[in-house]
Amino acid sequence: MKCEFDVKVVPKSSANKIEATEAGIKVWVTAPPVDGQANRAVVRLVADRLGVAPSRVEIVRGHVWKTKTLAVEGLSLEQAISALQGSSEREKGK
Repeated sequence: MKCEFDVKVVPKSSANKIEATEAGIKVWVTAPPVDGQANRAVVRLVADRLGVAPSRVEIVRGHVWKTKTLAVEGLSLEQAISALQGSSEREKGK
């Protein structure tokens, strides 16, 4: 099972965070968009929030764009979106 979804990435942010709303998923990472640093940070952050290994998350489109398509192995789209929405709710509660 593999799911794909789009995210909008904001590199060089003050903190790493994910916000999932009805409008879409937005990922902020502190890494700069240089030499793939921001891409690697996005993969690690999304994998952490989904509770999967980073090797199970890959960028399939948008390597050099702010909007990226991610593929996650082992989760349905509903499971992934639910987990990301839950993580953004927990971050808001901090």
